[in-house]
Amino acid sequence: NFVNIGTDKDPKWYHFDACRINGERDTLGQLMTDAQIDAFSKHRKDKNGVSDYFYAYDRTGYPATEQTVITTTDYD
Repeated sequence: NFVNIGTDKDPKWYHFDACRINGERDTLGQLMTDAQIDAFSKHRKDKNGVSDYFYAYDRTGYPATEQTVITTTDYD
């Protein structure tokens, strides 16, 4: 999900994923920046060792997220 935690006049966009993103630690994927989801996607590999797929989507038509980190992850 893509959420605005700001206002219409001063939007503050973040990615929101209510699931844990790390099985080793109870890290939630809530309110993440573009840089954070990019870093996690590079780290996460499927069973064939392929990465850069997890949060892959066409970003055209979406604003960039805020750069201020709210939810820290192991991949910041």
